[in-house]
Amino acid sequence: MKTLYAYCLPLAIGAGIMGVTLSASATRTEPVPLYGTYTMYLDRAKQTFNGHLVTTDRPVSQTENFTTHCDASGCMAHSINKRPPPATFDYQWVNGQWESVAGQQKQYIICNDGSKVDSVKVDIIKPKGEGSFSGERVITVVGTGCPGDGPGKYWLPFTLTPAE
Repeated sequence: MKTLYAYCLPLAIGAGIMGVTLSASATRTEPVPLYGTYTMYLDRAKQTFNGHLVTTDRPVSQTENFTTHCDASGCMAHSINKRPPPATFDYQWVNGQWESVAGQQKQYIICNDGSKVDSVKVDIIKPKGEGSFSGERVITVVGTGCPGDGPGKYWLPFTLTPAE
């Protein structure tokens, strides 16, 4: 009997641990995958710089391609950066939304005079249902900023809808 008991106890403990793990993951919010090609509509009519409404003739829509990968450590979504570096923009699933991975969204913006300045982009992307998403983008312009504007923060709402 000692031999049987020695094998049954660890098995029972292991099953109990596995049961706790399964019930804990069953209550976790599952990510809504960002996968495939989307049309991003940038609501430039609501765009602000340092809290003030700004007008621009920049494009209001663009195509974005996403992939999502999940493993034991969580889920990550990636989109191709059209103006690298970096090669991709990475997002992690946090509290029911996709959030830019801190420190990985460095890029440049093109100023009205055509010059380029360093900036950091942060996106928050929330599922709306039926495969679409709404989001907010904050671009922090660093250093001296664009001529005539200086450093500061752009805020821009957007939507993502599956491309047809």
